[in-house]
Amino acid sequence: MKKTILFTISFLFFLSKVNAQNTTKCKELEASNKQLEADIKMYTNTWDHIFNNGGDIEYINDKFFDKEVKLRSQKTEEIYSTGIEGFKKHYNNYLLGFTDIKFTIIAVFGQGENLVKHWNFKAVSRKSGKSVNLSGVTLVVMKDGKVYEEQDFDDNLWWKQQLGQIPMD
Repeated sequence: MKKTILFTISFLFFLSKVNAQNTTKCKELEASNKQLEADIKMYTNTWDHIFNNGGDIEYINDKFFDKEVKLRSQKTEEIYSTGIEGFKKHYNNYLLGFTDIKFTIIAVFGQGENLVKHWNFKAVSRKSGKSVNLSGVTLVVMKDGKVYEEQDFDDNLWWKQQLGQIPMD
């Protein structure tokens, strides 16, 4: 009888520990999911504002982007721009080089601090007058609720063909 009581008490103690661990993990997961949802909302709204609401390059600032934000090359994985000013310069090329910009975020999803953005960029080149329609994917790393790193992947051949820089055939 003593063994049964000791076993029951030990088993109940074990269950309470497991339940406490599960509760802690659930709370951590809930907090992580809330942060992920907040990151996706901020990220989507920020890029929509930059491209679709008048081309406001000043939205690239330390409120939404880490001061050491990085851009990685899709070809070499090397970092080719660091800091808010470098980031602004890169994206301002699109705002200055094109008219009739329509930037659509098709989907954003993520896990932890990593996001994936599927996007489409439609515009008219100021230089050539040619229309472009390009889709791609951006890998994003968030840090403390701000954009910390981005790496775009798109079809550069298709881009250059649409701009008339390379023949279509």
